[in-house]
Amino acid sequence: MKFTKMHGAGNDYIYVDCTEVAVNNPVEMAVKVSDVRFGIGSDGLILIKPSEKADFFMEMYNADGSQGKMCGNGIRCVGKYVYDNGLTDKTTLTIDTLSGVKTLKLNIGDELFLYTDGVAGATGENDELFGLDRTVSTLNKYKNCNQKELHKNIEQTLLDYTGNNNQFDDITMLSFKVKSI
Repeated sequence: MKFTKMHGAGNDYIYVDCTEVAVNNPVEMAVKVSDVRFGIGSDGLILIKPSEKADFFMEMYNADGSQGKMCGNGIRCVGKYVYDNGLTDKTTLTIDTLSGVKTLKLNIGDELFLYTDGVAGATGENDELFGLDRTVSTLNKYKNCNQKELHKNIEQTLLDYTGNNNQFDDITMLSFKVKSI
């Protein structure tokens, strides 16, 4: 079974795309996957299914196997899941639940977080620091690049600046992209 574990404001559920594949005995499955010692560990299981009344149907089971009507944090993750996994390109969705059809408005936006260690402290051939101003200027220059291009461009800028000068600190760059909905 292919699954995704997500959390919304502390409620963590196991999400399964059931738009093409069914989960047999979801009550038993919810209990098994929710077990923190022998399963995945979660507050329950949420199945994302087709719906005749809405874009999708959210079928929710609690960790004890009881069926829940709806969970606000759970449905937020359903919206993120169906969008991120290409099940829809809509930013306004309707999700059918046991407590009625709910409408979600997705706010799509990417954020790139970049951690740099040693970049500002890199020294040029004249022993001048690359510095914070140059670091910020470089980041702004390449702000529209994807992650791979950003790293490559920063690395090349540093190599051009430092030349053959020995560095006193390792230069580390780590970035990750977060899709926020």
